[in-house]
Amino acid sequence: MEQPMMVARNGVITSIRKIGKYKSIHIDGIGVNGVVLNVDENTVIRNQAGEVIGLDELAIGMVIHIQHSMAMTMSLPPQTYAYSITVQAS
Repeated sequence: MEQPMMVARNGVITSIRKIGKYKSIHIDGIGVNGVVLNVDENTVIRNQAGEVIGLDELAIGMVIHIQHSMAMTMSLPPQTYAYSITVQAS
């Protein structure tokens, strides 16, 4: 099986949205600034100790390390899929 092409980056959570099945984290900005990370049940979210946690345990202001798809929408803000999220600082 071929591995997806990924980009790694750090960012600060500026909003978290959960509307039905649609879940996303906005980092490094509000409105048209920053990047929206789409998450689903396959996105691995870990705390600073490396333990798997849920989206509900993330909070605005946390510094996170993300591995996301190289593909991004050309919308403002751009959107991409997050493969993994690791909390760096609360």
